[in-house]
Amino acid sequence: MAEGKTSPWMWIGCGCLGALILIVGAFGAMIFMGVSFVKDLEETMSDPAKRAERVMEILNTDELPDGYNAIAGITIPLFAELAVLGTNEPDAHGQLDELGERGFVYMKLKLSMPEKERELRDFLEGKSEKKPDIMLQSNIRLDADEVVERGEMELDGSSAIYSIYRGDINVDNKSGEGLAAMAMIQCPEDNRIRLGIWFGPDPSQGKAIEEVDFTGTPGDKQAVKNFLSHFDFCH
Repeated sequence: MAEGKTSPWMWIGCGCLGALILIVGAFGAMIFMGVSFVKDLEETMSDPAKRAERVMEILNTDELPDGYNAIAGITIPLFAELAVLGTNEPDAHGQLDELGERGFVYMKLKLSMPEKERELRDFLEGKSEKKPDIMLQSNIRLDADEVVERGEMELDGSSAIYSIYRGDINVDNKSGEGLAAMAMIQCPEDNRIRLGIWFGPDPSQGKAIEEVDFTGTPGDKQAVKNFLSHFDFCH
């Protein structure tokens, strides 16, 4: 991380419950949130077993990647799902001061939104510089200095359009230098938006891309594929 800047993935975990309600509210989903929903969210956030169960349910996996913990999992009936992983662990009340060195955010919209899907696809493919609404509404902003790589990859039972960015990553108006791999998961049976963002530190700030060994980081296509392969997004 550059000196004088705060790690952005630290902030996505701060005050998890309140922050996540705000994120979900940005999607316009608050109409689905009654007292019972908020109560259920509070109980899930404060119970490590329930929190892990909800996150693994959303990501459709039996275990999380090594070194990662379940930070938050939200299911909004008929609208969306959100799962957050981090390399730090929330306290007994579900609170977290820092997400950790690396993190992963996954969002799935249960509604079909072809226009938003095309907007995200065009951004990832480099056809448009307009930031997709789904990113802006989730309080994640990329001021990428460079695109490390972009393309498509095959996953078990799905495929993904991906783009790897190097530069300033801004979460909740807090920024830091790092790497972010964004992947739009494509399932054969529907066109719902599924977006995964894996982010972490840049191993060699200031060096040209061709001089950096990104192996094992979000800047490495194979590492991104290996990470995403922990999850079965389409079932």
